[in-house]
Order: sequence, then C-alpha cells, then structure tokens
Amino acid sequence: MDATDELAKAFAAELGLPYASDDLHRTLADTRPDLVVITSPPALHSAQAAAALRAGAWVWCEKPPCLSLAEYDAMLAAEREGGPYAAIVF
Repeated sequence: MDATDELAKAFAAELGLPYASDDLHRTLADTRPDLVVITSPPALHSAQAAAALRAGAWVWCEKPPCLSLAEYDAMLAAEREGGPYAAIVF
C-alpha cells in the first residue's frame, strides 16, 4: 500500500507482489494482514494504527506514534485484551 495507486502499483511490480492499493481500508479487508508497518507522516499514524488494530492486525509504527494525547488514546482504544497491540519504534 502507498499514498497513490501509481506508487503502490510501481512498488508491487518492482518486487513482483500480487497486490497494490492506495486505500488502507480496502487493503486491510482484501489482504487481512497479521502485521501492519506504518511509516506514513505522523499526522496519519493514529487513524491508520486504529484501523489496522480494528481489522485484527498487529501494528509496528514509526515514531512519533501521533501528534497528541487524544490521538494516542484513540489508538490505544482500538487495542484488545490479548492483542493485537501497537508497538512504537523509538
């Protein structure tokens, strides 16, 4: 998955990957990943992490996890007892 469909398709073609998309929710539904690595701009981290957690994926998120405590609370609220959880790379 990437910011634009063109970038996603180019990356997938380069690596021979069968799937490419610029839509996080569609990607989560179509591929049902076990782990999502978030390397987008920090303003997107909280919403993307919460979406991945709600879809049942564990999250590996680059720092900073988000831009406010409210966004962090929203991310944590998407975690479930026993997982999946979000891990922040510091």
